[in-house]
Amino acid sequence: MLASQRSTQLAPARPALATRTLTSSQCTRQSRKCRSVRAQAARATLMDTLVRPFTSLGQVANLKEGIASFYDQSSGLWEDMWGEHMHHGYYPQGTAPKSHQQAQVDMIDEVLKWAGVTGVTSMVDVGCGIGGSSRHIVRKFPGASAKGITLSPVQAKRANEITAGAGMGANASFQVADALAQPFPDSSFDLVWSLESGEHMPDKKKFVGELARVAAPGGRIIIVTWCHRVL
Repeated sequence: MLASQRSTQLAPARPALATRTLTSSQCTRQSRKCRSVRAQAARATLMDTLVRPFTSLGQVANLKEGIASFYDQSSGLWEDMWGEHMHHGYYPQGTAPKSHQQAQVDMIDEVLKWAGVTGVTSMVDVGCGIGGSSRHIVRKFPGASAKGITLSPVQAKRANEITAGAGMGANASFQVADALAQPFPDSSFDLVWSLESGEHMPDKKKFVGELARVAAPGGRIIIVTWCHRVL
């Protein structure tokens, strides 16, 4: 889902997945069906374990610590697989195959185009990962500066390393901070950017309120988030 400056609705947290257990006699009579159900249950349990720390439904004592720990441990793997952008790509129907890395860059450009962004002076990247979106946008709009926040110290450190290595340290910086209590004054940024991070926020109203608080008058707030609906 793409949300413009006036949008305040994010997708609800993902419900826990249900599993089913068959008795031994049922398995004997329906061995093929039993194997299929067991496989589905195993997949459901694994997915629930992965997603639960990011949702307000998960019974996690400290949600922020859980998210930070997950990304501290997994960011190296994401970077190895996906490169500097830790989000999905844009794959329009009827177009030629392309690399996932190019699709990720295309996603950023398409979102900016959709939101009517033609220039950026200063931006905040809320849930910045290792800073891929910030660096791309700073390159795209000469003179722009970026601040990125993440709960993960590993991500913030890596984002600053990549940025310094690219010679962009004067234009972009990254720090550990909470999206629900951002360390910036009111009206600080003409672009407030949240790409696939809003779904992790336990308090959606407070999250959107912070985005609005740090946005400058006439600026853009862009939220791109996963969606879930019950069919």
